Amino acid sequence: MDTYAQLSIHIFLPMAIGALAILILALTKGEICPGQRGRLHKQLPIIACLFFVGGGAMPAFIVPAALVVYFSVQTKTGKTRDSGPLFLLILAAVSACLFWILSIVNSEPRFVLGSLSIAMGEVIFLGAALGHLLMIKAKTRLQAFHTLLPVTGIASAMLLVLSVLVQAHWAWSEQSEVVISVISFAFPLLLTAILVWSWHLFRSSTVNQYQVLVASALGISGSYLLLPLF
Repeated sequence: MDTYAQLSIHIFLPMAIGALAILILALTKGEICPGQRGRLHKQLPIIACLFFVGGGAMPAFIVPAALVVYFSVQTKTGKTRDSGPLFLLILAAVSACLFWILSIVNSEPRFVLGSLSIAMGEVIFLGAALGHLLMIKAKTRLQAFHTLLPVTGIASAMLLVLSVLVQAHWAWSEQSEVVISVISFAFPLLLTAILVWSWHLFRSSTVNQYQVLVASALGISGSYLLLPLF
């Protein structure tokens, strides 16, 4: 598998799927005013762009990208109480998950369970980080998400690290030097990302977009360094 396909499977698509799930949750379950709803709608093209980028390696992802774009066209980005055709976003998320799982199964048939557990950690971690950043950009007042998403990021990072270690033992035991080298650089970045992301929780302060942006960049960098293991 070439580097572009690896980036799509392990970074671009997990970020898009996770972030889309979070925005759907906010749009359907959150108590948001018309202004917040419109600003959340304005963030959706960013997710569509990630799907389009992934579609360059796997054309099937053009489908969820097109669904998100069509939803964006049908809704207002200013103040609006109209929720729009939310079933399109749900369909986009479900189809993206199915295509993504199939792509992992096809690329890692021998170690599919380990690869899926690693990928799920990436979806939750990277997706939650991007979703949190988009919610801050949209100036939402859903304060619970500012606590819930970093905590979710901590749990998902633990899942990701544990899955990589288990996969390293079973799948990469003959390449121990390479594995140790990759892990020694990637894991500190992921740990730093968690600390930066949750820093406002320790200080009881207000989260800001630059904090989450730095955490996202560190998380992407750590995930990128893990690519040689796939």
